[in-house]
Amino acid sequence: MDRFLIRNNKKPNYGTQNSEPAPKKKKYDESSVKVRRYLSEYLGLGFSATKSDPVNAQCVLCGQVLANSSMKPAHMNRHLSTVHPSHVGKPIEFFKLAKQKKPHTIAECLILPALVKVSEIMFDTKTATALQSIPVSNNTISRRIEDIASDIVMQSRTTGEELFKVIDKFFAEGGVLCDWCLSVCSNGAAALTGKNNGLMAWIRKKNPEVKWLHCNIHWQALGSKRMNAHLHETLNEAVKVINFIKARPLNSRMFKLLCQEMGSEHQHLLLHTEDRWLSRGKILNRLFELRQEVHMFLLEQKSAFSSLFENQDWVCRLAYLADIFDKMNDMNLSMQG
Repeated sequence: MDRFLIRNNKKPNYGTQNSEPAPKKKKYDESSVKVRRYLSEYLGLGFSATKSDPVNAQCVLCGQVLANSSMKPAHMNRHLSTVHPSHVGKPIEFFKLAKQKKPHTIAECLILPALVKVSEIMFDTKTATALQSIPVSNNTISRRIEDIASDIVMQSRTTGEELFKVIDKFFAEGGVLCDWCLSVCSNGAAALTGKNNGLMAWIRKKNPEVKWLHCNIHWQALGSKRMNAHLHETLNEAVKVINFIKARPLNSRMFKLLCQEMGSEHQHLLLHTEDRWLSRGKILNRLFELRQEVHMFLLEQKSAFSSLFENQDWVCRLAYLADIFDKMNDMNLSMQG
């Protein structure tokens, strides 16, 4: 049978002159690799930029790092939907907060010590010692966040019926009878005092004898609208003077330099706001304390408001309003405890 077999006795020829050389491997050229740039829109997918070169993408939730070549929206979306499915669709503000990586202990380790140090410098040691008694431990902050979140039950609409349901639930849990309620103190909002659908209407369905009282804290706003015509005019003119200086950035900077040159105790006026019930007392006191600086600044600006500070009657009315509103502020703060 051997004669029918074809034997190949030829040996492979290695290293001979006729053999073809093996192909050489190409060298890795780093310059030919495409480097991807990080875009600010990637934070909306939960990824921030690292400080490496080239830049990589790092998940702000778990810390996983994607290589530069994988820094693609499709890869980031896949990571977010598979690893963190509960955070899909969150706004970019959520990931901005997550990026800070601040634990609840920041209040105990950073904020409270800073407040204590500032109080020692600005006030005294007694005030700083009182601040140290504020409970800001990790468990306390976490519990307060949960309590606040559980109390937010009326985000969309705050109607009298919804308010009554919350109060009625609280009374039921505490074993308080609605008949024990003698009076309710609130402001004059329609949701509270409405005759048909206000909070008082729902309370009187259970207790018809309950009475309503207007909150004293808001009397300042009501009193300022019905004051003497001369005093009301003085108040409006004082607000115009403050807005002339404070509401214009250039005037505000120039007034600050003037106060620094004169060695004044204060260097800024306070801006008046209608929605702050303590606003009037504070802004009038500050304006009266800086009346000389304000008068000089208005003269330099050739403003017609400068004549107000040359009128002694107007200055006396300003001092009267500042004292009255300051006393009302003190009373309101003391009533809040």
